[in-house]
Amino acid sequence: MKELTNQISNIIKKELANKGIELYDIKLEFGRVGDDNHIALIDEISGGNMRAYKDGNYIEPLLLEKLMLQE
Repeated sequence: MKELTNQISNIIKKELANKGIELYDIKLEFGRVGDDNHIALIDEISGGNMRAYKDGNYIEPLLLEKLMLQE
């Protein structure tokens, strides 16, 4: 689970950095899925489950959502 957390967090951190946004922290939820009960991310990745900053200023979750979806 630690490896999955690092992989997912690094992807998100990189994508946000491409938009000039710094990821401060994130909440990820994992669970067991499938016939083999493997561990997988079971919750969405959204502005509501992370804190991020742009130019040293906190970004509210709804604005972060919009920024995340911009091309």
